[in-house]
Amino acid sequence: MIALRDIRSGSTVIALIVSASISAGGIDIARRVSLRAAEGVRVTWRVIEVPPDSTIHELLLSQGILPDVEAFAVVYELNPQLNQLSRLTPGTTLMLPVIDSPATIESGKRIAIVLDADLKESITGRVYQLRKILPRIRTLQNGLLDTAVSLDDAVDTLEFMQLGFVRRNGRPISREALEQLDADAALLNAALSRANDRGRWERESSDALSAVLNDIRIKKRAFTQIASGKPPDRWPEVRVIVRTLKGGIPVSNLRVYYVPQALRGNSAAIRTFDRLSTPSDRSLPEADYFVWASRDPAMTPITSEYPLIVRSSSSDIIVDLTVLE
Repeated sequence: MIALRDIRSGSTVIALIVSASISAGGIDIARRVSLRAAEGVRVTWRVIEVPPDSTIHELLLSQGILPDVEAFAVVYELNPQLNQLSRLTPGTTLMLPVIDSPATIESGKRIAIVLDADLKESITGRVYQLRKILPRIRTLQNGLLDTAVSLDDAVDTLEFMQLGFVRRNGRPISREALEQLDADAALLNAALSRANDRGRWERESSDALSAVLNDIRIKKRAFTQIASGKPPDRWPEVRVIVRTLKGGIPVSNLRVYYVPQALRGNSAAIRTFDRLSTPSDRSLPEADYFVWASRDPAMTPITSEYPLIVRSSSSDIIVDLTVLE
């Protein structure tokens, strides 16, 4: 479990939420339901109707949950239709984490939820390794010194975000963006370790590193320190609509795949859209991607491969993939 400060001098119990799935009406509305908690406390979920003049802080407190960045992240995962929590519409429904322990609530204790602790702990370990190896890497030549400033900035950014996870004062980050960041840190560690072992910097490593550094910069823009008060907005995402066409005619039943450009060689980083084409849509976190379509069960592209840039300033993005077979 990530080490957390005792926010309320003994009145806070730590609950750890692990990634899982929860469905309502056959629709996946959250990936966090399996958990373990201290002192036998159990966390469940409840759908409520938002009362007039209520805030997310008040609603979470009423359910025994400490209202902080981690709790806001859980609310966003449970309510994918929400883009901000600073102004809730009275009468709308909202799914909230709930402490299933009246005695705990009556005692005045509040539960501090930790979301995606597995990934956050992984990033913590990778940052530690990067800090160890970076001084040795700076001594290498063969063009590496040209990227030294970028390397320092990338490691600083990873550490800044990692400290935000521990201190619970960063912007809520989605599971997918967190997975991308963890994979970036893993690739960065692997590239620097190879350079250190060989005593030189390879050109192919430099090219791959450039995409990783760019993705970390993209994540840095979205991650901001959050002071107490107004809850932060959802991690920036854009709805991407993909159509598969041949000669301008729709071709149905193709599986749409995507992967961040920085993680192109990492098969574990490949994701799919939720339904077959055409069209098929999905909200993606900010990053540069490659998108293609295949015919099940193969993942081999049968369409053009589209380089997709996703930024929150965009409205819905429509991508047309040309079927080549």
